[in-house]
Amino acid sequence: MNKAGTQTFETEHLVVRKFEDDDAEQLYKNHLDDNMKKWFPNEVYADEEEAKEAIEFFNDCVENERLPFVLAVELKETGELIGDTGVSEVEGVPTEVEIGYQICDKYSGNGYATELAKAMTAFSFDRFAIETVYGRVIKGNAASGRVLEKAGYSFVKEEFGAEDDPYGNGMLVYRAEKGRDRVTKEQYETLFLEMHPGYFDRDYVRRVPENEPAFEMLLDLQDFDPDCYSKSLGDEVSFGYYQGDIGKLKEDVARVVPHWIDFFNENSRIFCAFADGKVASFCMIEDFGTHTVADMKWKIGGPGCVGTLPEFRNRGIGLSMVKEVTKILKEESYDHSYIHYTYETDWYGKLGYKTFIKWNGKGFCE
Repeated sequence: MNKAGTQTFETEHLVVRKFEDDDAEQLYKNHLDDNMKKWFPNEVYADEEEAKEAIEFFNDCVENERLPFVLAVELKETGELIGDTGVSEVEGVPTEVEIGYQICDKYSGNGYATELAKAMTAFSFDRFAIETVYGRVIKGNAASGRVLEKAGYSFVKEEFGAEDDPYGNGMLVYRAEKGRDRVTKEQYETLFLEMHPGYFDRDYVRRVPENEPAFEMLLDLQDFDPDCYSKSLGDEVSFGYYQGDIGKLKEDVARVVPHWIDFFNENSRIFCAFADGKVASFCMIEDFGTHTVADMKWKIGGPGCVGTLPEFRNRGIGLSMVKEVTKILKEESYDHSYIHYTYETDWYGKLGYKTFIKWNGKGFCE
């Protein structure tokens, strides 16, 4: 049953609340699940009495607003205790915590873990004086890593020798940072001009009509979900770096946008979609450097000069290629992926890219 008066916050499907004494039996059973035994063996309780002692400790911390701050998770529809979540301190760093979450095996596969991780992260930023939340996953626990990525975390590093690494295989460390949505329009404009000094002095920029503004788009890679777009392309389509003759590639580029050929050279990092071994789509993977935005360091890269040859259009090949490039940037620890000078906002929006600046030949516009 739902514990009246102990509720802390809700999500669409879950109620997250303080533990009650009569939760001990179900807490003990939940932590006997196969996944708990495999990935969190140190958190399996010896018996129901040990689970009860844990609840007493958790509640004492909650009532006194100290870490670890651990809460019960129940399914809103039934009131059943199906998991738990919390944050604990990162030793020596008062502005950082580490998140933990568990959904019992019976209810896995419903998206509840991602829903819980997102909500607990937001709750922690609001409740505590912290700037960063870390998530640590035993190497091999791919499902938990995907949960963190979908909850807005980005991969940081591998670490070895941790006390809570029972197999010695290493831990994967993920991170979410506070304040990613506090950037002002003026700060975005400053960022744009840092990446493109003297931009509005260029002749081709001045020729952009006032009533046809161009768009600049960003994707915070903590928010990138690789499953957001999927297209069945067939075995004949593959993706990879271009390693052929640059002259031949320029011929393909010229068929799409002739004046782009000067941007492609032997030193360019070129990524393509291939159909039966032929170039179907192409782009460059660009590095725009690291910039300070609202006191945050952003490492920015992005796909540039994205094009698809006419005979391969309207099949999802180009956007699938951009998705692959976005995945590469995230794997390489970029913070944001950037689309420069585009009118295809709906197209890129399918991957989560959002407009942050509009401009025309006279400068920035609303």
